[in-house]
Amino acid sequence: MRILYLVNSLEVGGVEVLVTRMIAWIKAKGHSPSVICLDRLGAISQGLLQSGIPVCSLNRPPTLSLQTAWLLAQQLRTEKYDVLHTHNWGPFVYGVLSSCLTCSDRVRHVHTQHSVPDDFRKIRRLAGRVLGLGVDHWITVSEHVTDFLLQSKWCRDHRKLSKILNGVAIREEGAGLEGPHEQEGITEASIVCVGRLVEVKDHRTLLIAFKRVIEKGKRAILILVGDGPLRNELEALSQQLGIANAVRFVGYRSDVQEILQRGTVFVLSSLSEGNSVALLEAMAAGLPVVATDVGGNSEILEHEKTGLLVPPADPNALSDAILRVLDDPRLSKSLSQAAMNAVRQRYSFDAMMASYLRIYQGVRGRK
Repeated sequence: MRILYLVNSLEVGGVEVLVTRMIAWIKAKGHSPSVICLDRLGAISQGLLQSGIPVCSLNRPPTLSLQTAWLLAQQLRTEKYDVLHTHNWGPFVYGVLSSCLTCSDRVRHVHTQHSVPDDFRKIRRLAGRVLGLGVDHWITVSEHVTDFLLQSKWCRDHRKLSKILNGVAIREEGAGLEGPHEQEGITEASIVCVGRLVEVKDHRTLLIAFKRVIEKGKRAILILVGDGPLRNELEALSQQLGIANAVRFVGYRSDVQEILQRGTVFVLSSLSEGNSVALLEAMAAGLPVVATDVGGNSEILEHEKTGLLVPPADPNALSDAILRVLDDPRLSKSLSQAAMNAVRQRYSFDAMMASYLRIYQGVRGRK
């Protein structure tokens, strides 16, 4: 099968990293994936290009562009893809418009909605209902997103809707399970957060919570993996809070797994989430997790069993939960072991991709 993945860009982010892993899996199974970025290629496009995956960008202007839709339609007509797989709002819009412009040669359109849109104005609600008629199959990553699609009426036929949980690579049982509290020579706790430095991730609350952890006498560092438009502002905030010497802004990293495995606790302070790949990877790495009770987080974590859930935008609750994990090695080990077991049972990457492949084959068969 020839499958085109349409994304905003291939800058480092949860959705983008997931898509690159999907593409590698699809190629390994003998199919022919390609990628088009609406905006720009981004940092992780080079790995795909080096592996022989066709990748290009359309340099979309900031406002709705019929020219961009037309360029995409020309690509669809020329390459004769079997399936177009779009991810989130922008690619959804342009995917439907360009498919309509191809007329009788319309490619089958699969769309994954990874989260509930932050900007949900009336015009977007109405546009989603109309454009949704052009999607052959909808995929969501959590019940939270499923409820949104049905209630908003973007998807009007539940038979064309599937929930596929995000998946991660599963370590062999018993491999590398030495916990941070058991590593020889570790004298300070490493609190790890992985995510783009953007508003929805709410790193401000995390920094304020971390200051309280330090004030409680804990020897700890906060490692922020990721980059984004708020980096300068967050670095300035860490200075104002007097914790800059204990906060590490490490940017985008290729060794995230190693950082997680050396950590003490993983923290996710987001205001909204779909089905967080960063959260799943932390669980798979054996880290106890503290996360905000938003979106799909409560579907992934069972409070007090596989992790600790706290209200969003509440630095006191966040710091209290972090301190609980740091102060109680037995709790930390219990949470991390239960989390690893949960990931192993429910979040296999191979199982996720087998589900996607069945959907690709199903929509292709409707031609």
